[in-house]
Amino acid sequence: MRLSDLSIANRLRLGYAAMTLLLALVGTLALLQLNAVQREFRHVVEDRYVKIQTVADIRTVNAEVGQALRNLLIVTEPAQVQEQYAILDASSPRTNANMDKLKASVHTPEGLAALKSLQNARADYRAPREKLIKLLRAGQRDEARTVLLDEVRPRQVAYMNAVDQLMKVQEKLMDGAVAEAEQSVDAARRQLVALVGLGLVLALVLAWRMVRTTTGPLAEAVEVARAVAGGDLSRDFRAEGRHEIAQLLHALQDMKTQLARIVGDVRRNAEGVSTASGEIAQGNSDLSARTEQQASALEQTAASMEELSTTVQRNADNARQGNQLAMNASSVASQGGEVVSRVVDTMKGISESSRRISDIIAVIDGIAFQTNILALNAAVEAAR
Repeated sequence: MRLSDLSIANRLRLGYAAMTLLLALVGTLALLQLNAVQREFRHVVEDRYVKIQTVADIRTVNAEVGQALRNLLIVTEPAQVQEQYAILDASSPRTNANMDKLKASVHTPEGLAALKSLQNARADYRAPREKLIKLLRAGQRDEARTVLLDEVRPRQVAYMNAVDQLMKVQEKLMDGAVAEAEQSVDAARRQLVALVGLGLVLALVLAWRMVRTTTGPLAEAVEVARAVAGGDLSRDFRAEGRHEIAQLLHALQDMKTQLARIVGDVRRNAEGVSTASGEIAQGNSDLSARTEQQASALEQTAASMEELSTTVQRNADNARQGNQLAMNASSVASQGGEVVSRVVDTMKGISESSRRISDIIAVIDGIAFQTNILALNAAVEAAR
């Protein structure tokens, strides 16, 4: 599985786990190296240095014995003489204990050879030393001085040389142990530096990969969101992986698709509304033209009605005049027959005028009926 396929939480867990593992490795290596260094120094302190101290103590005892033997040739006070004999009596057990330590701790071939030489030199030295002590206890100072110079001192020098040789061997071994300890320290230092450097490189690579795989998709998601916010729905992008940012990009992809579909629907609906608006505007223009036509017809009808009203008014005036004439004729009829005949003639004229008035009224009623029909049609057309 690639790092980009991991969720952010798992990436953080992986990073912390890697850092924890690195710290554990560094700590474990440091502990192991410290233990190794500790063993080296413990070997130096508890083994090499102890052997050197033991050999140095043998040298000290030998020097004290040589000084005591020389003092016994000089001092005469009983207390001083007993003090020197006490030193001589204590020297052998002390040297024997040191020799036993060396026998138990020396294991290298070079060390065993030097120890064997020391044992042989000590054995050669002990016989003339015991002879010298016997002479001193017997008070034979002159013989003792001769034995000291001729027999004891050469063997003591050889004994001290053997002690020095063993000391050099132990010092060499100690120097080697110290060098090994220093090499262990240097190796531990180099390993720790290498491991820390490797850990830093791995940490930087892991951090770089985590940042790149996290911030890259986030930056792309921000750009997509800004493009969508700016109305750009044509931007193409990929949403790979199953982590949270990939899920965000998938959601943005779905949102862009849905927005594009909604915008398409709105565009089609707007085009339909525009077409319908054009049709409505055309209908309104037609309705306005028909309304103007109806208004013109109504104006013409009103003018005709006004003319008709004037005609009716004239006919009414004529009827009133006829009525007045009829009344005058009736008055004249009472005056005489001639006047009656005139009246009869006049009445015939009036009758004829009355028939004309009836015809005029019938014409007026027909015109009024047509006017109402036209007005009704205009109202119906206006309602449509």
